[in-house]
Amino acid sequence: MSAMALQSVPVSFTFVNQTASSVVAKPDEEDLAIIKSHAMRAVHRQRRASPRKPVRPPKLAAPLATDWEDFALCKFFDDFVFPKENASGNAFRYLDFLPSIYKRDARQSHLTDAVLAVALVHFANQRRVDGLNLRARRKYARSLNLVNRSLANPVEKGSDEVLATLCLLAKYEIISGDETGLWRSHERGQAALINHRGKAQLQTEAGLGLFRLVWIRQQLNCIAQSAAPPERPTFNWDAAFPSPHLKHLMLLVSRLVLGRSQARELFADGYAAVAEEKTMEQLQWSHEVHSINEDMLSFRQSLPLELHHWSISSCEVIHEAGRVREAAEYFPVHLNLFHNLHHASIWHIYTYCQIYLLQSLIQHTFPLNDCHHDAQQQVQEASLTFTTTVLPDMCLHLRLQQAIDDVCASVPFLLGWSDDARFLNTAGRGRGIACHYIIWVLAAALSIREVPVPKAQWEWIRARLIEVGFLHGIRHALVFA
Repeated sequence: MSAMALQSVPVSFTFVNQTASSVVAKPDEEDLAIIKSHAMRAVHRQRRASPRKPVRPPKLAAPLATDWEDFALCKFFDDFVFPKENASGNAFRYLDFLPSIYKRDARQSHLTDAVLAVALVHFANQRRVDGLNLRARRKYARSLNLVNRSLANPVEKGSDEVLATLCLLAKYEIISGDETGLWRSHERGQAALINHRGKAQLQTEAGLGLFRLVWIRQQLNCIAQSAAPPERPTFNWDAAFPSPHLKHLMLLVSRLVLGRSQARELFADGYAAVAEEKTMEQLQWSHEVHSINEDMLSFRQSLPLELHHWSISSCEVIHEAGRVREAAEYFPVHLNLFHNLHHASIWHIYTYCQIYLLQSLIQHTFPLNDCHHDAQQQVQEASLTFTTTVLPDMCLHLRLQQAIDDVCASVPFLLGWSDDARFLNTAGRGRGIACHYIIWVLAAALSIREVPVPKAQWEWIRARLIEVGFLHGIRHALVFA
């Protein structure tokens, strides 16, 4: 140590409430050299003891971590949940109730697992990412197991979360293209739950949205299958559908469900409806379906101007349309345009019901096959202008063909095809919902045998279902294609 005077600094140490004082000296240069030498020798010993690693060139940048779950969730809510600010009183609003339920149930549960399962499988169907389908399947299995436990609990059984989970599980099965028909059993479970939940479910926004989603889908499935609902719930129509236009349309849907199911029973033995002798039940049925037909035409004419859609010549929007038709291929003569996907959903349900109603009228009443030339001219004029033109009741076949043409005319807007004027790809969010509506109406069009749909148009419809199945990731569409 150096002989120079040391400057003392008092430092206190506390040990069990006892204080001591000590004097610490600053190390001089010789001491620092010794300390540094000992430290360097220790480092060398440690290097000799550990195996040497190969020297790698430094990376320019670390790879970014990709969380596919976050991507999938964002895309799911963008594709399947309508923003509330864009929904009017005349909209069905689809899954707009889901964010509020998902937020209050943010912990890991059967609902959050179901949302993630649907999001992952939809994302995986559109993008080739290894392992996403397996992750989706695991989330689906976990959600299914957890919701079955909740269904066994009388307190949890009637909750919004349980019903929303069943809706999402059915959606997973539809998107994944499940061929076992398990989605039908889940939809029957949903129907039983809305009956179990009673009128109280219409008192909350989430409960109202869930009821509409389940009830409307159940009615549309029954119309296609000519089946009666397993159990008809008792509810307040004004509370369920506050808009008078939606209420009117849903009442027509409900009447058509009964009419189609009754026809299946009345004419199950192949009895010809055009025979001279009819039973009283068949006469009553014929009167009812004609009444539904008149009321549907009246509904269409009574809608306010803002609820009407408009049409434009396809050649003005898509320049290739004329070339396609010149090559003897099909392309819609006109394209239907809507304010948004909310607005489009009303017309798709109307057209869907119209197709099956006209099919029943042709099958079981007295259709006139020889429509006059002026009526055929009206069909052509309606195709080139506005689709709100109402054809004479006598031309059932031509009206059915026009309904199928209207379905085709709506598809480009729903799928957001590109066009120079940007009329078709401005619908905004909810493209996945639009694809669900497309599947319903295109499947209805393909099921018709009462009018000779041109082969080119038939193939065009099948191609659109394949487009929905692969490009938009809803594999259930391939079942109908």
